[in-house]
Amino acid sequence: MNVNYKKQLPIHNETGAALVSVLMVFVVFLILGVSLLGTVAGNLQRTSGERNSHATYYIAEAGMNYKLKDIQLQVEQAYEQSTTPIPFFEKIEENLNDETITAFETSFGEQPKAKVKIKELSGGGGRQPERKFQIHSTGTIGNQSRTVATTFTLTWQQKQQNTYIPDEMAVFTVEPFTVKGSTKIIGNIGTLSSEPNAITIQKNSNHEGEIFEGVQLEEGELLEMPSFPTIPDYPKHQSITHYTDRLILDQNYTFSEINLKTDVIIDTQDSDKQIVVDQLFLNGNDIHITGNGKLNIFVSEQLNLDGGSINKHGSTAYLNLYLEGAGQQIVLKGNQVINGSIFAEDADIELRPGGGNNQGSHNGIRGHIFSGGDQFSLQGNAWTTSKLIYMPNAHFELSGGGGTTNITGAIVAKSIGGKAKGNHGKGNQNKSFFNNNWWDRGNADNGNTPGNTQNVLNGNIEIQYGLTDDVPLPVETGSSDDKVDIDNLFTRDPIREVNHDD
Repeated sequence: MNVNYKKQLPIHNETGAALVSVLMVFVVFLILGVSLLGTVAGNLQRTSGERNSHATYYIAEAGMNYKLKDIQLQVEQAYEQSTTPIPFFEKIEENLNDETITAFETSFGEQPKAKVKIKELSGGGGRQPERKFQIHSTGTIGNQSRTVATTFTLTWQQKQQNTYIPDEMAVFTVEPFTVKGSTKIIGNIGTLSSEPNAITIQKNSNHEGEIFEGVQLEEGELLEMPSFPTIPDYPKHQSITHYTDRLILDQNYTFSEINLKTDVIIDTQDSDKQIVVDQLFLNGNDIHITGNGKLNIFVSEQLNLDGGSINKHGSTAYLNLYLEGAGQQIVLKGNQVINGSIFAEDADIELRPGGGNNQGSHNGIRGHIFSGGDQFSLQGNAWTTSKLIYMPNAHFELSGGGGTTNITGAIVAKSIGGKAKGNHGKGNQNKSFFNNNWWDRGNADNGNTPGNTQNVLNGNIEIQYGLTDDVPLPVETGSSDDKVDIDNLFTRDPIREVNHDD
């Protein structure tokens, strides 16, 4: 029998398998690609944020440096234009304003800006020659911002001038002068004036020494007042307006008023001390200084000696009296004495006789006198043993005499002789007499002008050179060539990043 038998074989149909594999690989790569794109996008976002953050920091720092550089230039200009700290700080502080700086190139379509703010930390309103400020700068790009800050300090430095002080001169003037009558001058005399016969000694007068006419100053030397020293700022102390017979200085003090009711002993505790007082009234009482220390008294508003003396029996080198302000006057009469040196910004000085005899007429300032005033007057038998009377803007009016030496020391004056007229006075007080060409020759006629006829020493006047080195000058008279380093006027701390709320 025939049987049809068919062998069953396994089915191996692989149709579509490749497509499945491709799809699986595609899905894997798609997943990897999406992940990679997410990572790249995140990195790009982070990088962009970091870039903007760094950029805003640099904008903040650039704004800070821009403002600090501008302040430094303001400091240099203010120092050149100022002789005392108050106008120096005023000129700078009027320009210390908040400012928004936009002088930057655009960054990815955004305009960067730096907002700078300044506030004073210390020193404002006082006499301290220092001011401290804080400065913030916030850099902004779009909605991103960062802030940096620092502090800077402005410090006034006393200017030094090459003040000309003549060597071994009993009398030295700017204008010509004549000596006549019984006037006696022992010591060299000189003048800046180069007029013919600028110094004339008539035969009846007595002069012992050399004569120097047309003196030429060295380059940079000035015959003018040095800058008034900076008045310090110390802790406030109660005013002395009641019965007080002893004041012990354990430190430096500031008083609003010293109004004496009795003599007062000021004890320096054997070290140098300083007192700042707005108003000082002696009321006929004396201030005695004890202790082996120098006392500097700064009077900022008003000085009224009114018959009293200061340090009458002490050491001349232990007292310096500084008088600030324009239009001041110092009058001594009778036995009044300031046994120390005076530096007055602008004070006329008058020495009047007292009693009726020479013994009761020893008054004056026994140390150095520096004053920007325009008048020095010595009358009758008054006499003084001042070391150096340096008043280059002043006319010296010396009259009377009493058979004794009226002035022992050295005189530096604008003019000397009779009562001031014509060209004398405050109209010329700001002139710098740095050479001998300042004289207005339109007003001169070989020394015979009305102005010149007033410059005549005539009478029983005696001046004797007596300048010694035992008492230091009350002010520095350094070289005008000394350059002040800007780093000493303007100092700053390192820049640091802060939070907006700092």
